Amino acid sequence: MRLPGRPTGPRPPRSRHRELRRYRADLLRLTAPIDRAVAAGAATVEALRIRTIEPDAGYQRLAASGADLEAAAAAMHAMRAPEELHVLHHEYGANLDRARRGLLLAARACRMTDEPYRPPVDEEVQSVWRRAGANLRHARLRMGEVVQAALHWEPGQPAEVSVATRLERI
Repeated sequence: MRLPGRPTGPRPPRSRHRELRRYRADLLRLTAPIDRAVAAGAATVEALRIRTIEPDAGYQRLAASGADLEAAAAAMHAMRAPEELHVLHHEYGANLDRARRGLLLAARACRMTDEPYRPPVDEEVQSVWRRAGANLRHARLRMGEVVQAALHWEPGQPAEVSVATRLERI
């Protein structure tokens, strides 16, 4: 059914550029708090790993970072990307989930230190913190690459973040 006053067929190019500008503005607005929360979580995990803070204080910080991340992630998942950028948007979401799992893993390791049979210096807890920190750092780096690719993407160009596309830009 055709509505009166609405053209049929593809959208005019002007509306596509407006949609792209709106997406980029929303992307910048939403990814900044996500990046801060992931960076804070990674710093907390590193502090736990080198034993500059206690596990209980680390757990509280990780919970705060997790709450910040959850709020921003919900808005990010609800955001609609232009059709050409769906792949990048989904990749950002996948790395966001990786960062969330890293925070949960680190928080679980903090709770493992409360178990009565654990020695004060436990290698299992240390390895979990190392793995969680690596997940947070790598997810943050990849999310930064995806955001930069989405911000600099132009219609007609490939919308992907790979070694080949990075080399083409150099």
